[in-house]
Amino acid sequence: MAITHVIQEGLWLKLLFTALHIDIPLPLLIHMDNTGTISLLTEARNHIHSKHIDAHYHLIHKHVEKGTFLLWWLPSRKNTADILTKALIWPLFESHLPNLHLVSR
Repeated sequence: MAITHVIQEGLWLKLLFTALHIDIPLPLLIHMDNTGTISLLTEARNHIHSKHIDAHYHLIHKHVEKGTFLLWWLPSRKNTADILTKALIWPLFESHLPNLHLVSR
């Protein structure tokens, strides 16, 4: 469901930049750490376990197939956003700190 919101925000930003006469290169890159989700959204086949997300799936799949968005796998160990959403072991947590650009006192 989160990827649907990302696609909607990306489409809105694309329209905004177009209205401001700013060219942005396509496809817009979306980093994800879930290979199952990427395969579900990029393969053109029906999935028996995805009936409840049918409308969202079609929206995403249409834009991925059209080339507006590219779903790119990013391993969890390189995903700085994980520091905000998951309990990480200390060395992994520490490796993400510089990417947050926080200033310590």
